[in-house]
Amino acid sequence: MPRAPGAERKKKMGHTKRILASTMAMATLAAKVLSHDLSSEYIIIKHTKKARFIFDEPETWTFDGENGGAHSDICFENCPQAITLIY
Repeated sequence: MPRAPGAERKKKMGHTKRILASTMAMATLAAKVLSHDLSSEYIIIKHTKKARFIFDEPETWTFDGENGGAHSDICFENCPQAITLIY
């Protein structure tokens, strides 16, 4: 079915508005976390030893400032006393 003139442009404009809105929401969320204000519907605190995140497309990650690459399946695990330090 043919689209009305300008429909594609309106669609792109809507996409841009969503990106801007989501960027602003992410900035607000980051500011809350940095100020230790965890009162948001988007912040869920769970105590667990293991967590797995699966994404539709690869996401880039950093680990302590080091490049972690792009992955679509990520698993974090807490391993207490996994290494022994010799003083």
